[in-house]
Amino acid sequence: MMEVMEGKCVAHFAGSRSDEHLRAELLAFWSRHPGDRFTVGVISYAIDHSKLELNKALKLLAEAGIVNASTHGDLIFYNLTADEAKRRSVLDLSVVGQDSLQSHR
Repeated sequence: MMEVMEGKCVAHFAGSRSDEHLRAELLAFWSRHPGDRFTVGVISYAIDHSKLELNKALKLLAEAGIVNASTHGDLIFYNLTADEAKRRSVLDLSVVGQDSLQSHR
């Protein structure tokens, strides 16, 4: 039951806000780098979105428990949650995200 609820949390993030393309890219990004930590600047460079857009989206992901944010000095690093149900949901949704990205190009 909890796994279904966790999947709904990720699906809610993936389908409830206005910038669907950015959400799909972020979920696809985390599915490609599930064990890595990145700053907003690195993510911005990797998926070609502004830091302002990413800060908003990453805040939503952190509030949903999909990513963790940790501060080291002046930098904030983000990584995919260790919660297995949420990680699995991101990895499962990555297929949908990749399909969405393909249709936008």
